[in-house]
Order: sequence, then C-alpha cells, then structure tokens
Amino acid sequence: MDDEEVSDAEAAEDEKWLASLPPSQRALVGMMLDRLVDAENDSTYRPDYR
Repeated sequence: MDDEEVSDAEAAEDEKWLASLPPSQRALVGMMLDRLVDAENDSTYRPDYR
C-alpha cells in the first residue's frame, strides 16, 4: 500500500466525519481501520489466498 501523506485539512475532515457517526458505527469503523493496519503490517497476510 502507498505511504501517502494526508494533509492536516484532510485529517481534520476525516476526524469530523468520524465524530459525526453514531458510537456503534464509529466503533465499527475503528475496528475495520485497525484490521487494515494489522493486515498491512502482517507479512503473512494474503487476501487473494484461496
């Protein structure tokens, strides 16, 4: 995955969007983001493996 930099304005917009979600949806988004980060850092992750 690309290591693109996010501008402060983009980060603030994303934080505002996340804060606007109901708590349950915010928690789900957080769990999904955590999993994506874990998968990116896990050298054994193979999404195309069958």
